[in-house]
Amino acid sequence: MSHRGRWLAGTFTSTVAVGLLVTGGALAPLPRVGSGRDAGTEVAVGAYLHYGSPGVERMEEFSRWLGGTELRAGHTYLPGDTWSNIEGAPDSLRSWARWCNARADRLFVLNVPMLEHNEAGVPDARVAELIRSGARGEYDHHFRRLATRLVDLGVPDTVIVLGWEMNGFDYTHRCRPDPESWKGYWRRIVAAMRAVEGQRFRFDFAPNRGGDAIAWTSCYPT
Repeated sequence: MSHRGRWLAGTFTSTVAVGLLVTGGALAPLPRVGSGRDAGTEVAVGAYLHYGSPGVERMEEFSRWLGGTELRAGHTYLPGDTWSNIEGAPDSLRSWARWCNARADRLFVLNVPMLEHNEAGVPDARVAELIRSGARGEYDHHFRRLATRLVDLGVPDTVIVLGWEMNGFDYTHRCRPDPESWKGYWRRIVAAMRAVEGQRFRFDFAPNRGGDAIAWTSCYPT
């Protein structure tokens, strides 16, 4: 099922403080809800409720809590413990795709880690090595597999929040150990995913607010 552009807006209850929507590596304006089949100007309200299938199940409950507000934006993330999960292995991805495909005006937002062992406390020196490997294309195949899976699930217009909070101290996909290579790696992932036939992904650059470990402007992949 095809989904048209919608507002990337609403009540995403995640830790992401800044999000810049990127298409083809350039900053893009936010699209309107239903700019194709279901024209309108309403924002797509949604929330992060759980990374797995329980997040889908809680959407109806959250809608009731909001007084019947219709939730049209679903937000989840892929675990960054293994490459297979970053490739989209969790069954919950299928559940989110079914939810999104149930209506043409729904938006699916997916946080995607850039490296495995993403919360394992990997030291800076090793992070720098991994980022440089990524910038050389050594991990492209993992992201092509994810892109293919999303297309096959019928969500080729997923908004990909790639390497979120990269200017912080914690995640293995953090930028500080080698900002220039990190930017090259981010662009490389975008190119790998865009090479998959049928995709219409948009990419969200989503740093922490404030400076944290490094200014987010030092990580922006221009």
